[in-house]
Amino acid sequence: MPITFLKPQEFAIPNGELLAELSIDIFQVKQFGCELSIPITIAALSKDFAGGQKPQINVGDLSMEELHQRYYDIKMLTFHCAWLGEVLLERLKGVNDFMISGPSNKASVAKFLADKGRQYEKLDFIAHKDLLCAVLKEREKSIALSFDRKTFCTLFDEIIVQRNNFIHGKLFMLQTSAGYQTILHSDKGYQIIEKDTLNSYNECYNNISAILSQSSQFLKDHP
Repeated sequence: MPITFLKPQEFAIPNGELLAELSIDIFQVKQFGCELSIPITIAALSKDFAGGQKPQINVGDLSMEELHQRYYDIKMLTFHCAWLGEVLLERLKGVNDFMISGPSNKASVAKFLADKGRQYEKLDFIAHKDLLCAVLKEREKSIALSFDRKTFCTLFDEIIVQRNNFIHGKLFMLQTSAGYQTILHSDKGYQIIEKDTLNSYNECYNNISAILSQSSQFLKDHP
């Protein structure tokens, strides 16, 4: 069964309401003998912004050590996911560096770079992924692949986008009537971050890494 990425659920600020944030770093965590501050951000929504009411943040919750630990744990997991994304980028570059030297790939590579109007050395993560997928699509016309190319390329794209969200996004804890909700704010909007999403990202990393190895072997066997 193909692996799919369990994307985070989108979070929308209700119309007429306001999101207020408060940051503090009163708690610390010990790592390798060092006291590291935990800069935590909590937030709340106004219930009557249209009437001029300001959001009421329960400042007392900032004394909850378990809340800081939860925030820290989630933050570290998003860092880990971003780290896995960086590993995939390096492995992808390794595959592509070898691929561009293959005589059977030269026409596809040249066409891709011409269409993009970019030099190979200037390609970013998404472009490197697109290049590999373009070459595999062309090679697949004459030689069968051992994996589903379309599924692989779609999954890889989703993982790269989420990796960018983890790197550039801001994590905060949103106060709700049911407790705190972990929210990531990036240029893609607001996302609810839960352990299922983070676990899914790790599973997808394993799948993509394995297919990159298969792609590398395929290109070596059919240069």
